[in-house]
Amino acid sequence: MVMSGEPSKEDLNNCIDPLKDELKQLYSGEFVHSNHPISPTTSFEGLIMKVYERRLPQRVHAATLFNASDVPASRKLQGAAGHSHRVHPCSFCHITLDEINSKEGYDAPSISKTSLYRLHLNLPCSKLLDFVPKDDFIQLGNAERSRHATTNKARTKIIDETGVRYSCLNDIPGWRPVNGAVLDYMHNFYGQLISFTAKLFSSLNSCIQASSMTSSRRFSSEATF
Repeated sequence: MVMSGEPSKEDLNNCIDPLKDELKQLYSGEFVHSNHPISPTTSFEGLIMKVYERRLPQRVHAATLFNASDVPASRKLQGAAGHSHRVHPCSFCHITLDEINSKEGYDAPSISKTSLYRLHLNLPCSKLLDFVPKDDFIQLGNAERSRHATTNKARTKIIDETGVRYSCLNDIPGWRPVNGAVLDYMHNFYGQLISFTAKLFSSLNSCIQASSMTSSRRFSSEATF
């Protein structure tokens, strides 16, 4: 598929709609009617296709488990707000853009049963245990509201309030827009690690150069003396 420029969310939905239909067909299979004289049956069975290391074609069912892509592509595919959205920069939790670099942004909004149990036993209670992620089914409901909104203003209001818009992938059985999106480790971890390492080596290099220049001036002063 060749497109000129980056597609809009609506263009992307139109492009992946045929893929969505094929994924649904792979999940449900095909309608098969047996004309057996004693016990005729009707059922949905897997699609017949060639399978690796099988001489004869096999009936196959398939399910879409997750979406693995970088952050911008993942947000567009799952219908989530972009990573620079002021209220919903994260598709997994409820942190805001202003809270990302603050301690308060990582405080848990509620206490879980596990934490209550640990408090009862007088054990250290990590706030990570209280983490409350976004809910797949709530987000699917919000996306459906966006799907049926009649104006761009109404759709914009929904994404500003909930961080989600409609994606045609939501029609795939078992699709989960929150837990089905794999964390982009390349940008969120390794990219930051490389940036930190580069800054560290740059600082060390500056220190070495400054130390070398100081030693050179001291040696020159002692030689003159």
